[in-house]
Amino acid sequence: MIFAYLIGQGKSGKGQSMKVNEIVSHRIVMSEDLNHHKTLYAGRAAEWFVETGLMAAAQHLPAENIVCVKIHEMTFKRPVLPGEIIRLCSKIVFAGRTSVVANIDISVDGEQMVNGFITFVNVDEEGRAFPHGVTIEAISEEDILLQEEARKLYESN
Repeated sequence: MIFAYLIGQGKSGKGQSMKVNEIVSHRIVMSEDLNHHKTLYAGRAAEWFVETGLMAAAQHLPAENIVCVKIHEMTFKRPVLPGEIIRLCSKIVFAGRTSVVANIDISVDGEQMVNGFITFVNVDEEGRAFPHGVTIEAISEEDILLQEEARKLYESN
């Protein structure tokens, strides 16, 4: 089961500028989440990674219009062990014309385990990308740096 909460300003409407909001959720690593080394299976981590990113994107866009197009990076700093409670923090740090880029951080007791970026695209009922009108306003130094990194990933596609 996943529990999530929003830290920030709430959902924006089309054409509105919005500050960077964080979505935070927690998971306990159970036996069914483990690989053959008895650590968190990367596929399960990727599932949670995308899910948390989608929750952040849904603060800006209708969830039914969001599709994941690319996991840019998902770097593990150390193995995640059974019984550990992980904190997943996601925020949309960049908005293009039809897409948004989320930064996702997974940590245990304040120690970063996994970090990376995902691009989501706003699509219509036929699955075609269409403009969303969202802009993201990065205010903190950390968010400005994340936005610049996300912009580089966005422009490299």
